[in-house]
Amino acid sequence: MAFKNKKIKLVIPQQIQSNLLVLPQFVQKGNPFDQYDEIDSIGEGAFGSIYRVKKRICGIFKAIKVLNAGPLETPNILKALNEAEIGLQMKHPNILTIEEVWYDGTRFFFIMDLIEPLTSSSLPESRKEKIVLFQQLVSAGAHLYSKGVLHRDIKIQNTGLMLGEKLRLVLFDFGEACKISDYYNECAGTALYMSPEVVNFYQYSDKSEIWALLSFLIEILTGKAMILHLFSGALGSIATIHVQLKIDSLKEPPIPEVFKEDDSQASKLLLQILEKGLAIDPKARISFTELEHLLRELIDIL
Repeated sequence: MAFKNKKIKLVIPQQIQSNLLVLPQFVQKGNPFDQYDEIDSIGEGAFGSIYRVKKRICGIFKAIKVLNAGPLETPNILKALNEAEIGLQMKHPNILTIEEVWYDGTRFFFIMDLIEPLTSSSLPESRKEKIVLFQQLVSAGAHLYSKGVLHRDIKIQNTGLMLGEKLRLVLFDFGEACKISDYYNECAGTALYMSPEVVNFYQYSDKSEIWALLSFLIEILTGKAMILHLFSGALGSIATIHVQLKIDSLKEPPIPEVFKEDDSQASKLLLQILEKGLAIDPKARISFTELEHLLRELIDIL
């Protein structure tokens, strides 16, 4: 059944009334594994798993994300539907769109293109190509923001490369995403990428997304998460609370010294981007528009 060609109206119930929740029309009932052969598991989390699969009828490889949401009366249903709605709507070359959504009574299934996870081995070697990938991620974040959505969990583990395209990055996983109109003053996401205002349970904004993006940039350029540059010793033993306390105590942008050692024009511009993007006060932080402009300038001179 070719569901993705249907015209869909994305309306999600705002609350669950007993166990009578009616699923939105974009959700198909059943289990899509009836149409696919499972190849292997490519990722696991607290809420679900991702599998590489092959469609029996045509041999096309896809990824299926399985979320253990439970029956319709459970709280995780609205969270899963929120992720499904955002993932279906976002059409952008650097966002991994959800193609189909299924529900079998306890589990949601999101069908997506198969991608290669972004790792140290899949990253290109040159600084320019890494910044090109970062520029694409910024474009994805800016597109979400223009549509009234904040991702809230931008990190390397939620990005990948389209198969056969080493310089096309995509952002995925909208499990923590929210509408900008909603008031979310919770500490959601991943500690290593949280901005000071997020750690302090203040309102999320485009500026907290900018902080996470610049944290991502530092990690792909240095091979080490930004905030971990401020710790010494065995990094594997650092608890989340220590990371959050370190972020909360910041008085100036946490820029690793390696970015201050080069006096070239490109390095000076990169340092300027980091200083503006990691300003402690979110009001002083760079905007998506300015960041995209500076990145184009940086790529031109690299």
